[in-house]
Amino acid sequence: MAADDAAFGGNHNNLIQNTFAARGVGSFVPLAVSMTGPGIIETGEQGTWNASVSNGNSPYNYTWHRRKPRSGPYQQVGTGSSYSGSGNGDQDFELKVVVTDSDTRSGTSMRRVIVGGIDHP
Repeated sequence: MAADDAAFGGNHNNLIQNTFAARGVGSFVPLAVSMTGPGIIETGEQGTWNASVSNGNSPYNYTWHRRKPRSGPYQQVGTGSSYSGSGNGDQDFELKVVVTDSDTRSGTSMRRVIVGGIDHP
């Protein structure tokens, strides 16, 4: 890794670490999952959220889940690197994306979406 730092500015550290981990030495670099999209939408307005991932090996499997804030289990609502949905009434919701790579490592990103511009309890 020191040689990579010196020669390439550390650009290959994750690749090196994952290569060793695949051979039983050390651990894999965790998947880094991020989500972009609106945090507030109007009632009935459609929003689109996108997931991106790094530190893994393609192909990636994306599953999107949604629920009312702090209530019960998430329900799966989509697959793929993006999800589009709308606010149902004035109910805020929590959105979660789970990404799994070809080595079956996974990572998660979550966000709360406020519907109608007011933070509902």
